[in-house]
Amino acid sequence: MKKIILTLLSATLMASCNLKTENQGSVAENDGTPEGPQFRPGQNNITFASAGEKLVGHLYLPDSYKEGDKLPGIIVGGSWTTVKEQMAGLYAERLAKEGFAALAFDHRFYGESSGEPRFVEIPEAKTIDFMNAMKYLQSLPMIDGGKTGGMAVCASGGYMAEAIAKDNNFRSFAAVVPWFNTDEVVNAFYGGAEGIDDRISKSRTASQKYETEGVMSYIPAISDTDPSAAMYGPFAYYLDENLGKVPNWSHDKFALTSWEPWLTYRPVSAAEQITIPTLIITSKNAATPAAGEEFYTKLQGEKELVWLEGGQLDFYYQPEQVSQSIALMATHFNKTLQ
Repeated sequence: MKKIILTLLSATLMASCNLKTENQGSVAENDGTPEGPQFRPGQNNITFASAGEKLVGHLYLPDSYKEGDKLPGIIVGGSWTTVKEQMAGLYAERLAKEGFAALAFDHRFYGESSGEPRFVEIPEAKTIDFMNAMKYLQSLPMIDGGKTGGMAVCASGGYMAEAIAKDNNFRSFAAVVPWFNTDEVVNAFYGGAEGIDDRISKSRTASQKYETEGVMSYIPAISDTDPSAAMYGPFAYYLDENLGKVPNWSHDKFALTSWEPWLTYRPVSAAEQITIPTLIITSKNAATPAAGEEFYTKLQGEKELVWLEGGQLDFYYQPEQVSQSIALMATHFNKTLQ
């Protein structure tokens, strides 16, 4: 693994040793009153720190929220490469309608958050971001003590699982069609040993170029015409400007240095350290159902596995799958965050 990847991983390790200094945050906008920033029902723009970078997020509060209320809080994560305006924001907004304070945010290197190089996918960095997001959430006046949990869609299932295995401030967990990299998954999706080796070779070349020239190499994050894209196929959610192709997200940029940390990432074993109540919602037609089931079997605490109908991307935006998932999670979090 070349220097750029090692440098970024070093930053995540430093952050894990300094979490107490990484939870300072603020409301990005205020109402000008002498009391300072105020939280309101609905979407609140906030910032907090992670590994020395400024992360920008949306904190969603119930429509009935008023100052002085105490609420259970949920950190919400989306798929790889995505931003807070996509599936994470949708689920956070819907969880707020169920009475929770829910935080969706842009990870380092993405969206409105800071961090260089841009559009680089480092699982360990995202895990640390989730831990710092939890520290920030617990510092907020409307959060009720230790009633805090995590909710993840797709790749964030793995990123958040590793955060939960390291951080006991997560008291409950729910994952929707979680994507867990295993040897079988990586081989199936990335062309077997030949495809994996080719991508890792390109990742190392790109790392060397960035180290020596300061220039990052990119491929499209998604395309239905370019086979070199990180996600290649007719994925309507990501290609439709009315759905996932939001202005804050760069569909055309995926840092080539991302391939090695992504393809060598194996989060399933984190389940062996997870003892909090966990709900897994998935589908036989999801991207990695077998890996999700393997993760479920390794969980050490109270757990529930629910199978629903639908494909992977249906759970990102389709009303039926989202509503079913929200109903299950509301029951789960109301029961486990007491």
